[in-house]
Amino acid sequence: MITTLNPQQQKYYLAAFSKLDACEYSSNNKIKLYQFSDVHCKTTNEVNPVHNQFCDEITFVTGGEGTVGHNDRQYELRTGDIHLCFKGDNHQPRSSKHSPMKFYCIGFTLDPENPLFPLRERVRERIADGGSAVIGDMSGLSSAFQTILNIFSQPEFDHTSEHIVTSTLNYIISTVFSSLLGTRKEKYQNMSMNDSLVLYIVSFLRNNVFDPKALGRLSPDTGYSYSYLSHVFSRKMGESLKSFFYTLRMNIASEMLKEKSVTEVADALGYSSIHSFSKAYKNFHTSSPKNSK
Repeated sequence: MITTLNPQQQKYYLAAFSKLDACEYSSNNKIKLYQFSDVHCKTTNEVNPVHNQFCDEITFVTGGEGTVGHNDRQYELRTGDIHLCFKGDNHQPRSSKHSPMKFYCIGFTLDPENPLFPLRERVRERIADGGSAVIGDMSGLSSAFQTILNIFSQPEFDHTSEHIVTSTLNYIISTVFSSLLGTRKEKYQNMSMNDSLVLYIVSFLRNNVFDPKALGRLSPDTGYSYSYLSHVFSRKMGESLKSFFYTLRMNIASEMLKEKSVTEVADALGYSSIHSFSKAYKNFHTSSPKNSK
C-alpha cells in the first residue's frame, strides 16, 4: 500500500505528528494521534498481515471495496463504510483485486479523562458482545478527513492548524462512537452541520489562498450569506473569517519569500502593487518583506 503524500508532504506530515502527539481537546483532556494515512491499494489482491493493534484505529473507505478480519470476525467493506477496532484487537484489511480500496486511516488513543473515553468503553463492550464494528453510509465524514489531510500537507502548522485538527478529530471520533451506539440525535446532527460547514470553509480558503477574492466566493459557493458564514466561523474558531484568511496569506507569503522575490510573491498573491503587499506584510509580521529573505 502507498500513501498519496509526496516526500515534501510526508516531511510536514511527520512534523505535524510530533506536534500533535498530545493534543488537547480541552483542559487536561488529551488524545494521542499515532497515524493519519490516505491509502490507495494496488490493483493486486492486496493483503496486509494480521497484526495486533497498538492503538485504536478508524478506517474510512473512500473508494473501492474489500474485507477486514477483526478478531474472529470478517467484515465486507464498501465505499462510505467505516470500521473501528481497538488497542489489542487482531486486525487484517484486504483489498479487492477488481475494485482496489482507497481509505483514510486514523490511529489514536484517548486519555481516560477525555469526555469521549466512557463512550469508547461502551462501544468496545458492544462490539465484544457481538455488535458490528462497521458503519455504512458515512460518506458525510469525507470532508472532515480531507480537512486534516490538507492541513498536514501544508508547510505551516500553527496554533490555528492544531485547533482545527483537534476539533476535527473530536468530531470524527464522537460521530463514529455515537453512530455505532445508535445514539445520534437531531440536536447532534444540527451541530455537526455547522461543524462540517466550518471544515469546508477552512479547506476552501486553504485551497484558494492565492485568490484575494476567495472570501467573496464563499457565499455563492455554499449557498449561505456571508454574515451567517462569518458568525458560524467566529463562534467555532474564535476569530473572524477575514482574520483567518489574512493569516493564511501572510504565512504563505513568508514561506515564498525564502525562494522568490518580493515582486513575484506580490503577483502570486494578487496584490495590485508591491507597495500594497509590503504594507500588508509589515502590518502582520512587523518587518518588511525585504527583511524576510
